[in-house]
Amino acid sequence: MSDTPKRGPMLVELDSPAPADPATGPSQEARDEAGRAQPNPADAPPIDETDSALPRPRTMEMVTRLIGRPPSPLTRLFINSGVALFVFLLTVAALDFISGLLNSYPLLGWIGIGLLGLFTLASLGMAWREYRAWARFARIDAIQRQAGQALTEESTDKARRVIDQLVSLYHPRPDLKWGASGSQKGGTRPMTPAA
Repeated sequence: MSDTPKRGPMLVELDSPAPADPATGPSQEARDEAGRAQPNPADAPPIDETDSALPRPRTMEMVTRLIGRPPSPLTRLFINSGVALFVFLLTVAALDFISGLLNSYPLLGWIGIGLLGLFTLASLGMAWREYRAWARFARIDAIQRQAGQALTEESTDKARRVIDQLVSLYHPRPDLKWGASGSQKGGTRPMTPAA
């Protein structure tokens, strides 16, 4: 080991602190040099109790208002035309690239055409899947509105129609096959899955 002392941060107190009074405790009031009482944490009001109303978050209210309402026709035109222009330019650039590739390297050009076609089919498939999901959401929303209407009117016929729509909506699910098998036999629907 070396004989040189380690260098590092060092604390130098300029004023010596007053010796702690052993009699001072939580039951006694702490006082400063002038004899005034120091604030005590026990005297602070509880956090949950607020005397004044909280400030209103104006920014969040504005964001909620902007997001909650549908965009104006001009905004929709701007966004849709911008997306269409971007897709058009991207397509022209891709076709120009593949055309140049076909002229230079025919095999790579045909591979590019195949990949572009595959990507186009995958994009159409995803768009179709998203369209079906949104259509399903719209159908669920309509069923929920009809269920609320049947509940407020206390209409059994409307409630049965809602149930029929729910059964037709969730019919393809395999975990609901066991419930449908009991109703098709003319009996009541089983409460537990059939083994």
